[in-house]
Amino acid sequence: MTRSQKKLKESFNAYGEVDVFPRYNIAPSQAVITIRHAACKAVRDLLAMRWGLLPSWAKDMSIGYKTLNAGAETVATTPSFREAFKSQRCLVIHAN
Repeated sequence: MTRSQKKLKESFNAYGEVDVFPRYNIAPSQAVITIRHAACKAVRDLLAMRWGLLPSWAKDMSIGYKTLNAGAETVATTPSFREAFKSQRCLVIHAN
């Protein structure tokens, strides 16, 4: 995460401010800059989101460490990822 927010907003026509500091390594559970289509609006939001997935059925946050990465071949069928894959997508910025 080394690009300025101003540059990201211009590149993706996005709006918003995030309180995330530039860094070269991002670990699971840390905040990452993302772009997401704003609900009910014709704009994109620039926002910080936690890297990981907390399924709706999870009873505590520690399950998020087990659901960090989804395989492309199983993301649509694995119970942990299936519902989020259908309706909760975002673009995770990886730029240098």
